[in-house]
Amino acid sequence: MAIRKLNMLGLYSAMTTPQINGESHTLLITHVAQQAIAITDILEIAAIPADMKLLDAVINTEGAGAANLTLGIMSGKPNDSDPARTSGSEVFNAVPAGTEARAGLVALASIARSPGNRSLGLRTSAVIPIGAKIHLRLTYGAQPTHNAT
Repeated sequence: MAIRKLNMLGLYSAMTTPQINGESHTLLITHVAQQAIAITDILEIAAIPADMKLLDAVINTEGAGAANLTLGIMSGKPNDSDPARTSGSEVFNAVPAGTEARAGLVALASIARSPGNRSLGLRTSAVIPIGAKIHLRLTYGAQPTHNAT
């Protein structure tokens, strides 16, 4: 297994974070596979900045074949190449490549904020070939948590 990464350090420094509750930012990422992505690989494709809530996520691909895609929060520190890191399925679980999918409200609501930056990892059920494109649109924000009484 290999952790394949975008330039996450550059991404974190370039990301702006909402400063007030209710403000949100949207990030569109297109990853063009420079090498095949194996079923044992995790592609560290995006980040959720510290103290931000993931509000929306949309994924689609071009030329990715018959793979199913799973996207979730990665263990460990962002941009770490430790092969023991794992990736969950909190955002998407086995979404067919080539099909636009939007994360469900319950899935997004279940992802808690964190005081530290977190990486999102993408896993695949089949090899994604060189040249395939993975498009990911994320919206995150400084959203207050409301509890009914």
